[in-house]
Amino acid sequence: MVLHSTDSKTPARASVDDLYTQIVSDLTDATALPATYSVSTDLGRATQGAAYALLAKAYITWAQTGVTAQAASRYQKSVDAANKVTGYSLTNDFLDNWDTSKKNNYTENIFKASHTISQFYPGDGFNHLCHCSFVTGFSQETPHLIVSDPAQFYDNWDSRDQRKSGSYAKYLYNPNTNSIFTFNVPRYRKYIDTLNINTSATTRSIDRTIIRYADVLLTKAEAINELSGPTDAYAAINQVRRRAYKKTIDSQHLAADAFDYKNLTQAQFRDSLRKESLHEFTYEQQRWFNLVRWKILVKTVKAVAANAPKTEAYAQVRQKSQIALKHYRFPIPQNERDVNPNLTQNYGWDGSTASAYDSSYQ
Repeated sequence: MVLHSTDSKTPARASVDDLYTQIVSDLTDATALPATYSVSTDLGRATQGAAYALLAKAYITWAQTGVTAQAASRYQKSVDAANKVTGYSLTNDFLDNWDTSKKNNYTENIFKASHTISQFYPGDGFNHLCHCSFVTGFSQETPHLIVSDPAQFYDNWDSRDQRKSGSYAKYLYNPNTNSIFTFNVPRYRKYIDTLNINTSATTRSIDRTIIRYADVLLTKAEAINELSGPTDAYAAINQVRRRAYKKTIDSQHLAADAFDYKNLTQAQFRDSLRKESLHEFTYEQQRWFNLVRWKILVKTVKAVAANAPKTEAYAQVRQKSQIALKHYRFPIPQNERDVNPNLTQNYGWDGSTASAYDSSYQ
């Protein structure tokens, strides 16, 4: 990667730390952005809050992939950046974050890609997550994106947690028949526009979430736990937890802390946070990145592949059992290496043994 105009046009590969130094520098510069925009045409542009939120995520990722001796300071900087994300709050209703009737009134979305019904670019500029969620409509056809392990990701999910029905649609009201339709295989729910359900897959006008306040809270909780244990991390994770169970807490007149995490070891908190992240960000294109930085990509995908149903619809899921350590990175295209002969291939591709992963990668 060429970082500076004075660099050679065929440089050797920059180190991980060099790349993150540049990322942090760019995001730090971006913190000078406005906190808000008053002009409607500016809505959706990156803000100061977005810069700090992304900076918090950059630091925690750097702490887990860079030089170990610097991890503690980077975890602390992740916490510091997260603390500077102000003016946002969690919505009471989880699904409000994808409600087309509440566009631009979100309290939780910090950075998003805006989509509108009238928008069009060559090649189709609509939100394809909507298309893949519901292109099969009210039918039992195999969906474009299938829930890889229904037993783990749906059946065993606590139904009192509003994120279950907010992330997966097992049942949906069908206005064409004035009845509830039950899917054999749950659909991803967040990007189904139930206000315009007959055209949901074609208009694709739900805004695509890039980062929201729940992400900042969980990033902060994770960084604190990795830095010094869970004592000061409970406040952040339990905000997310309480919102998840708010409807149950209110309807059953339970104390606000009824579902709080408490009295966990550092390892137990780590495992609990990873589960919360899975539940919170289903279908928000975060899972792969989290598994990579946690260094548990291979073992996690292998477990899912092993548990996938033994049916034709899940054949591709079962094939993922062939995942290997090399899949932590994509291969560098040969045409790029032809342009720059000094660009070494990533480990495991084309026979490369350069930069082999250590035993912490699973």
